[in-house]
Amino acid sequence: MKQGKLNTLNTNNTKIMSPFLINLRIKEVNAELARATDSLEVARLQSDLRQWKQHLHDAEMIEFEERVGFKSMEQNAGVWDER
Repeated sequence: MKQGKLNTLNTNNTKIMSPFLINLRIKEVNAELARATDSLEVARLQSDLRQWKQHLHDAEMIEFEERVGFKSMEQNAGVWDER
């Protein structure tokens, strides 16, 4: 897989790739998987695909939380429980 500069979101000093770029990586892995002939390579690519899908889920959840404001809701959880 190609390594290089990544477009990232900086969240709490943790860099996360954007979902758009993760989707591109998933497409690349799927293309490599379609061309793979060696069983070890297929297994590695399937593992990579599972990891990229997990990264995609994580990145989408972070973007959703930032957009909707769940972080502030979590910080005020005690206030909401008291009412």
